[in-house]
Amino acid sequence: MNPFKKMTRQERSEIWNGCDPTLTHMLGNSEQDFLDAAPSEGAPEVVPARPLTLVEKVALDDALARTTLFGGIYRDREYSSVPAIAALERAEEQNSFAKVFGRQPSVQTPFDEMFSTAWREAVAQFKKRYEREPLIIRSSSAPSTHLGGRVEYDSGANESTEYDAVTGALLRSWIGGPSARPAFENMATR
Repeated sequence: MNPFKKMTRQERSEIWNGCDPTLTHMLGNSEQDFLDAAPSEGAPEVVPARPLTLVEKVALDDALARTTLFGGIYRDREYSSVPAIAALERAEEQNSFAKVFGRQPSVQTPFDEMFSTAWREAVAQFKKRYEREPLIIRSSSAPSTHLGGRVEYDSGANESTEYDAVTGALLRSWIGGPSARPAFENMATR
């Protein structure tokens, strides 16, 4: 007997009648129920599949691409259907990730020592070269510049600033070098 063959009502009735009466409960509650369970003799109804939405199509393409590219190493991880085993697999995956990308103990190698020594020397030379007192230009004793003091020139901003010789207070600032200093005007005589 072929279990996948579609049987007619008459063939099903013959099976019921030929069956041992103690086993008929396995076929159905009654002969009528067993006969009614027979599929219709017409063609089975086929429901066509609906087309995929854009989101479903992109998700399917993405999953397919990740499983086929590079030998499938970028496919989604499949965990066990048993929750306890799945939790163990996730914990093991996190531990292995932490081993590779986690915080590593710092070990001072000879190369690291050489590099830090060279870096300290370079910083010291840089400071020696560029961290020095500003250029001081003494003011002349001419009446137009009778206040005197020091003049600092900032070459980056092309700006000169004059400070008082005694108090160090800002006297004036101008654009250009120290030689481009404008003539002093006494505000009290205006």
